[in-house]
Amino acid sequence: MLEAAGLLIWAVVGLPALIRFVRHPGALSEPASLAWLVLYGGWALAFRTATLPGAWPALGARRACLAFQAAAALAMAYWQRGLSEGSLLVVVAGELPFLLAPAAAVWWMLGQSVALSAILWLRLPSSYAAAVSAGYLAFQAFALGMSRATASEAEARSELARVNAELTAAQDRLQKASRDEERLRISRELHDTLGHHLTALSLNLEVAGHLLPPEAPAAEHVRRAHAVAHLLLGDLRDVVGTLRDDTHVDLAAALRETAQGIDRPTIHLEWPDGLEVHEPDHAQVILRCVQEAITNAVRHAGAANLWIEVTSTDGGMEVRARDDGHGVSRLCPGNGLTGMRERLEQAGGRLDLETHPGRGFEVRAWLPPAGARR
Repeated sequence: MLEAAGLLIWAVVGLPALIRFVRHPGALSEPASLAWLVLYGGWALAFRTATLPGAWPALGARRACLAFQAAAALAMAYWQRGLSEGSLLVVVAGELPFLLAPAAAVWWMLGQSVALSAILWLRLPSSYAAAVSAGYLAFQAFALGMSRATASEAEARSELARVNAELTAAQDRLQKASRDEERLRISRELHDTLGHHLTALSLNLEVAGHLLPPEAPAAEHVRRAHAVAHLLLGDLRDVVGTLRDDTHVDLAAALRETAQGIDRPTIHLEWPDGLEVHEPDHAQVILRCVQEAITNAVRHAGAANLWIEVTSTDGGMEVRARDDGHGVSRLCPGNGLTGMRERLEQAGGRLDLETHPGRGFEVRAWLPPAGARR
């Protein structure tokens, strides 16, 4: 909507001048008119570049386009007396919250407003210049405030979606932990009660079989009962072992649940067919790493896409998360990345980070095979 509104204002601002050029083609030979046309076209190109969806171009290039828009609007205002070209500065004010911090955006708006006022005072009567300057300042403040509210709402919506996804994944993990705990309790009860009774029964039947003469009519029944008791004891041990060993963690489902509901960036999750994680501690570490990568992409990267790839090799398991955000020239890990590194090192793994301005951010987390420690 911002892009459509900005281009509409741009077209309205240029319409009178373009009509004049059509009616008086000789005006195109004037250097000021040619410069105005170049700036007019350049403003639209810079605006389109600064508002492109996705992470390209980088944040620095978008800010450069924003500076060109402001300079071009002021230059056109000087040559055309600023009666309509100042509207382009209102569009610039509407872009500021998406590219600058709040304080910097306010100072930028005030700076271009002062520059426009100076131009108007040079070209127009003082009373008229004061009225037009005040009007444009009010329009810029309104556009800045509305865009700031829109940007804040989008950030809050993304953060809410991320937190909701994490809560849903946490709920699923709690439910599975509860089921695992119940299975463990049942296995203990079976082992401690039925197991002991069947063992005692088997021993008593064995003793009875030795006490009875082989030719006694009851000896054969005792031997059969002893065999059945022994078979039941073996079946019970198998059931208890199955209940204790059922530690499969559906990590793929948990990761997909975490990624759902995130509108921006778009998350591309790659999980190989047949890959399973049977170590709950490893699953927890991987899930936390993925959640932190998503959090960084939502909050800081300004990315349009986030690719998450989980692979398994003979040397362990690797999680790779990379985005197409603006990246940074100097990496200063915060609490999230520090906590991620600590979890991995505690599990015997490692964390590698890579980022460059305009080339996004990449996280590579490696875990050793289950049971191995470095």
